[in-house]
Amino acid sequence: MGAIKRLFLAAVKKGSVEMVKLLAEQVATGFDKALEVAVSNGHLNVVEVLLEICKAGKLKGTNLYYYIARAAAKAVSARKIEIAKLLAKNCRRYDGSKAMMEAVRLNDLESVKLFVTKSKRSSIGCGISYATRNSQTAIVNVLLEHSDQKTIQQALTFSSDKKTKVAKVLLEKSDPAACASIFTKAAADGRTGLMEQMLDTVDSCTLTRALATAVAAGKIDVVTVLLDACEKSSISFAIETAAFTGQVAVVELLRSKCTPSSIRSAVTRAKAAGHDEVVQLLQAKRARLG
Repeated sequence: MGAIKRLFLAAVKKGSVEMVKLLAEQVATGFDKALEVAVSNGHLNVVEVLLEICKAGKLKGTNLYYYIARAAAKAVSARKIEIAKLLAKNCRRYDGSKAMMEAVRLNDLESVKLFVTKSKRSSIGCGISYATRNSQTAIVNVLLEHSDQKTIQQALTFSSDKKTKVAKVLLEKSDPAACASIFTKAAADGRTGLMEQMLDTVDSCTLTRALATAVAAGKIDVVTVLLDACEKSSISFAIETAAFTGQVAVVELLRSKCTPSSIRSAVTRAKAAGHDEVVQLLQAKRARLG
């Protein structure tokens, strides 16, 4: 590195605006490095000067905007919000993805708002997934304003399996027509927390399908969630299915909700499939019912 360039970078690091202007005329390279140094040291005035110099010709075209994007991510990482605001104004569309993701990682809502409109759709999707996993409700809210239904439904697969504010926000933004498929998938995946938040949004047919899926897979926790929400006819069908497939634990859970006729039908199914333990369990229940 030449002596002039070293002096130039030293002036940038120190924040000497006039010296930076003077030495910038005598160097041809190193402006990308200078921009990073100015950002790291929080010298807003120097960043402004360097942007003017670079736009005037020291850095041109793609290189210029690449370095601005990189500096923007550094500003977010260093929590230099005023510099981040300046660089966001100078970022081209789609060049702010790295800065936006860094803001999400740091749970920096203000910086997320700065760069979300300069980010790629795929990056916004990644941001939503990250924020969902980490229960960053406010950030999820902001990013959802710039995403599509596919991204929202994908994010639901990353939400905690508990009743959370993030899941509630995602569900509120979901297309009502997609609720049935989301609920059915949640049942198949055993995600009871999400299911509990959706019980009031799905119809009886969806509940029946979910119950059948849970019974077939032997998912006791899912069956428990659905038990009070499903109609008697669905529960009757479910215990017959459980009896036929030998799901002892599921049968034991369901039998208290079934009528004598349902128990008889389930016994018949269990006998046909050769599940003696299920037969004994159901016959004991039937004997108590008289």
